[in-house]
Amino acid sequence: EACLFLSLGCEMVSPGFIKSAMTGGDIGFPEISAAAGVDQPRPEQFGWITIQESGGTEHSVAAIESWFRSRLESDHPLKVATGGAKDFRLGITTTGAVSKSVNQCIADLAGAIVGEGGTVVIAEDSKVVCVNGGESVASLAFAQRPDEPGLHIMQSVTGNRMETVTGLSAATDVILHFSSERATAAHILVPTLNITDESDSPDFDFKLRASQENDWPQQLVDIIGEVLSDNFVPRQNTLGQVGNQIPRGARAHAI
Repeated sequence: EACLFLSLGCEMVSPGFIKSAMTGGDIGFPEISAAAGVDQPRPEQFGWITIQESGGTEHSVAAIESWFRSRLESDHPLKVATGGAKDFRLGITTTGAVSKSVNQCIADLAGAIVGEGGTVVIAEDSKVVCVNGGESVASLAFAQRPDEPGLHIMQSVTGNRMETVTGLSAATDVILHFSSERATAAHILVPTLNITDESDSPDFDFKLRASQENDWPQQLVDIIGEVLSDNFVPRQNTLGQVGNQIPRGARAHAI
């Protein structure tokens, strides 16, 4: 595995900001520092390239290619992974309220995966209730990968949908986004399925139809299986409507 941070050189979230967060520096956003404190990433594990310092776009592209080549040339050839539910980590998030039927579907799906030893991570600000009918309380910091399988709630730093998807992408293999109206952009590295029970928009990957309500959990299992088998690519990933947004905190969104 290899990861490189590319910046223009003038972002609010600069390489220096990210490096300071990784090393426990006081960056003014305790929620981000808490997440970094759990996983304890080290700046030297990553590549760092700034376009302005590299002499422009063409020089930066060459530097990126060279860095990845040096990091990956000694790695073993990629192999197709195999496994079952116990090896799977599903991320779930929503936009807007979800119906009682969809909420039950999510609960049934999560229960089935967890029951087989798998992992489900639900964004804290999702409008779902599937834990004893109570309020969602974060058990994971933002972008924290769970150490144990089971059902987990991930902290939501802001209501920015792309930031939520980015946080889930760090901890899961596939993300399900539920909305009755609007699809979300996908994460650039993690398949992101948009599911609806109302909209006929082509932006969604699958519509849960009222006449098939009893089959909804299995239908979702089937489409997730197609994604994991590389037989289906979510629409937003196909369209290139993707992103990766590191949270800047609620104050940044208020500027």
